[in-house]
Amino acid sequence: MNTFIATTLLLFIAVQAVQAAPPADRTPPMSMDEIMQQLKDSELVYVIEPLAKHPQLKPETFVDSYWPRHSKIRDDDDKEAPAAGPAAHRALFLKGRSFLQSKQYAEAREAWIDALVLHPQDTETLEALKTNEALLKIKVFNRPFVPQALARHAGAGIEVLTPEGGKAGQSHWLAYGVLKAIWMGEPGFRKRMTHDPRHVWTATEELQSLESLLQVYEVEKSESDFKPDPEAEWLRKIFADGNGMGFVLYELGSRVDPSLMQRVSQAEREKTRAYITNYVVTRLR
Repeated sequence: MNTFIATTLLLFIAVQAVQAAPPADRTPPMSMDEIMQQLKDSELVYVIEPLAKHPQLKPETFVDSYWPRHSKIRDDDDKEAPAAGPAAHRALFLKGRSFLQSKQYAEAREAWIDALVLHPQDTETLEALKTNEALLKIKVFNRPFVPQALARHAGAGIEVLTPEGGKAGQSHWLAYGVLKAIWMGEPGFRKRMTHDPRHVWTATEELQSLESLLQVYEVEKSESDFKPDPEAEWLRKIFADGNGMGFVLYELGSRVDPSLMQRVSQAEREKTRAYITNYVVTRLR
């Protein structure tokens, strides 16, 4: 069995101890037995180091480091809606602009939100919404996810870089980084989770990694020296509101493949729309 820093195992024991039944669209973290078995069977070496040793690495680049744009994505075979054409979001954008010119502001807002569903983070659509916030009675928040841990291949193994190398106070990012490392390095684990040993982008991986982060963060909140982490607090609210899948599709999947939302099911588009209206384009009261 490979040697893992003791805090890695302890934090996952904590995860197992407090794990509750997740909502239907959330993937639970691994059980402790699964983690131990995975480490026992692995031929890889996992190393955990503090990010401070690598000052050239910036957290703002970590999402793209995990998944460069146009990486492979595993699509769901069970589609509930036909794929939208590549020009669909453009048609909705132009429809919104026409509504705006006709002073049909509510209709313009909804058309542009629908355009964002099909093409998340589209600069032109976000700019139109931002420019017309007062008329549309909205507030636009364009806040990209910035993970504070990075897993990457290093020689014959995988290294996990976290803010404090896994020390107290940053264990939630260690949990995130360790799970990303396991997804990256273990084809057998990937096959169990998704029935596919290839390492391609899946919402399952992202949901499980984020869920583990949040479970550990909840444990840390009971500690006397706890300090809130703004990134974790933001994620906590999103997942507590049931917007986890929408977040993953809008903030992560679309950064890997900008056309992803044109192929997902109608149910997934609706979850993405709910995330947008709750956290990206919010209506003023």
